[in-house]
Amino acid sequence: MNLWLVTDIHHLSPTLYEVGDKIQYMQDTAAGLEIYHSADRLEALVYAIDQAEPKPDGLIVSGDLTFNGELASIKDLAVVFKRIEDLGVPVYTMPGNHDLANGWARGFTKDDLFKTAQIMPEDFESLMADFGYKTALSKDPQSRSYTVDLDQKNRLFMVDSNIYEGQENTNPPQAGGRISETTMAWLDQELAQAQADGRHVIFVLHHNAFNHFKGFEGTFAIDNWADLEQLLDRYHMAVTFCGHIHAQNIGRRTTASGLDRYDVATGSFAVYPNSVGHIVMDDQGLTYDSQVLDVADWAQASGQTDNDLLNYPVYIEQVYQAANRVKLAESVYTDNYLSDQAPKDEIVAFIGRLNQYFFAGTVSEHKDELAADYAKYEPYLAETKAFFLTQYPQMILKEADKDNKYLQVDW
Repeated sequence: MNLWLVTDIHHLSPTLYEVGDKIQYMQDTAAGLEIYHSADRLEALVYAIDQAEPKPDGLIVSGDLTFNGELASIKDLAVVFKRIEDLGVPVYTMPGNHDLANGWARGFTKDDLFKTAQIMPEDFESLMADFGYKTALSKDPQSRSYTVDLDQKNRLFMVDSNIYEGQENTNPPQAGGRISETTMAWLDQELAQAQADGRHVIFVLHHNAFNHFKGFEGTFAIDNWADLEQLLDRYHMAVTFCGHIHAQNIGRRTTASGLDRYDVATGSFAVYPNSVGHIVMDDQGLTYDSQVLDVADWAQASGQTDNDLLNYPVYIEQVYQAANRVKLAESVYTDNYLSDQAPKDEIVAFIGRLNQYFFAGTVSEHKDELAADYAKYEPYLAETKAFFLTQYPQMILKEADKDNKYLQVDW
């Protein structure tokens, strides 16, 4: 069985914005998330699926489908997912922390923003009914979690780890996640049933199933990750799949029982380099491989004339680098955390490059280069306590000894 997985699409419907200062500011400050060509990326995904040999047996979408929970955005996606299913590829969706009852749902004029309809929990399940929910084997009554049989050997668990309100509000989305006691009990029951039915389990949630990095506890992993780990341990579950952090990363840890656990975060579909996870399962186990969506291939095949699309790898890298400069400028230039003697422009370029490799999952491929540069700038970085100039680069450099794009695990 061959599955594709995308996450953190963060689609903003083109009907909700005019090109101008407001939407440009959103892109400049969105940590590399690219807004303008979201619809084009989705077209490229449909094209890639149609051209694939063999076609995937299913497409998993693990949350944050929308930019900030706009009803118009998810309606766009329903049309795209229907086209993918018309190609013979089932689509399985779940919400992320930005999707439901999000008080930040906005549209944008050239120089202002306005409120737009939010997605309510019941809206999501209704609009996504054909993309997982209608064919569900079991649904958790308290959340948007469900299970579905992919075939006679494999069962998909789509687990809603989000914290959201049940009505319209003006509050920002909650970054953290949690699996409630009720949902945990439902998972226990369903995992036992999958084991009794002789099914291999593909377990997907939006948030990380455990902490991948020091310094980000409580933001990316569910806050009761230890409870989930105990549950998965009982069923010898070694692999979970997630998104949320926007970076391509495979977390690794050994549980108290001695089981090696892997939590596979596919990079955001909206952020450089636009990752697509490929999962292949057979009787022996599963392999995961992160690949890059070839937007330029679709652009050329479909006769696009926009140079940003025809030269998409260059364009999306430039978008990401520009966002890096905005973020680093706060620490380096505005807040002036470094001494006057520090080569600030060089340090900004180094940390920007380090961050770019981190999001692409390719730190290990540039290990020697990054270590040499860090040694050059470390005396200046040691002068400050600013997180993005000290702990953050140290955290990324620890990724240099592991493969964050490929995993092979036996059942």
